Amino acid sequence: MSLKQLAQHLKTSLGIAHVRVIGDLHQPCARIALLPGAWGGQRQVTAAETENPDVLIVGELSEWETAEYIRDANLLGQKKGVIVLGHSVSEEAGMEYFAEWVRPKLLGIKVTHVASGDPFTWL
Repeated sequence: MSLKQLAQHLKTSLGIAHVRVIGDLHQPCARIALLPGAWGGQRQVTAAETENPDVLIVGELSEWETAEYIRDANLLGQKKGVIVLGHSVSEEAGMEYFAEWVRPKLLGIKVTHVASGDPFTWL
């Protein structure tokens, strides 16, 4: 699927109001690196270099590192993209799953997932 289609799919399936994207929206995305939360710019760039994905899906990024690396890669003719979901929302599905996973291991203790949602107001 294209970078744009992937970004739209993530927005819909994860219930995210806004995502940020860098790259050619029409580029095909067959190889994906998923880095939810806050991996840090150096680790994201290293993943982009060593794993060679078509797109990085990240929770947050260092705009002076990862964003510029992706922009530079595209200027050099590489088809690389990044989709920024947001830190909290990128971890939400995993935290919901974790509550289900841990519940039977902690019998007698009430385990509830409390959704954090997106902390930002979009203007």
